[in-house]
Amino acid sequence: MTKEKLFSRNIKDYLDTFQFDKNFLKTVLLDWGLYTSLFVIINFWSFLAQKIIEPMNALDLESLQASMNTAQAEASLSLIQGFIIQFVLALLLLIIVVLAVYTLFKSNIWKSLVNKKFNWKYYGKATSLNLIWGDIALLLILFFTSAFTTNKILIFLLRIFIFIIVGLFFYLRSISFIILAKEDKFKNSLKIFKIAFKKWAIKPVIYIVITVVLLSIGSYLLGLLPTIVSLVISALLILMFWTWARVLIVKNLKIKKR
Repeated sequence: MTKEKLFSRNIKDYLDTFQFDKNFLKTVLLDWGLYTSLFVIINFWSFLAQKIIEPMNALDLESLQASMNTAQAEASLSLIQGFIIQFVLALLLLIIVVLAVYTLFKSNIWKSLVNKKFNWKYYGKATSLNLIWGDIALLLILFFTSAFTTNKILIFLLRIFIFIIVGLFFYLRSISFIILAKEDKFKNSLKIFKIAFKKWAIKPVIYIVITVVLLSIGSYLLGLLPTIVSLVISALLILMFWTWARVLIVKNLKIKKR
């Protein structure tokens, strides 16, 4: 096969990955439903948090310190303690609700992508897997936020490193959830390195990188449009990209029967 034919075939194979069937549309809608739900939940929690904080705004700590009134000090201390308890409980409730809703939507997405029915046993396993990946994400965030430098070359290299690590994180995370959705075995979902870097992964990863580059170029063109239009199109493209990337990995993933 000549280089021209090989190139044409690869281009055709790449374009053939963009097949928007009913399953694809369902996944996009589930993603949209997830992020809309999270937006509503977080805004509602912010409203409740504001109500909890309001009594603290009326507390004059400077006047309290100056007066040194024991009764007033005890009442204010009780108010502060109550505020801390309520705020911590509200924050824990937010984390639990967000995790529950996020896992519910994502579980349905992964099961839909592998053409299997959702079940609550899988939901429990997916919740545990989300907690593991959430801890890893937190550690990465702490690491990247602590990596500070003013050297322009180091900043450039750090950005490339972050891009690679974040991409690798989402790639491995996707594979673990696909394995769990296909096999319903929690232990197997953690054995991602055994299959993540096999030959099957070369094409999907190349296609994903090419698409990210094309979307990055397209983002500059979207900047020429009105802000609201640009934001809507960008959000839709991101949702479609994530769905396309997951479908691509699912279709190419080679898992030996275990």
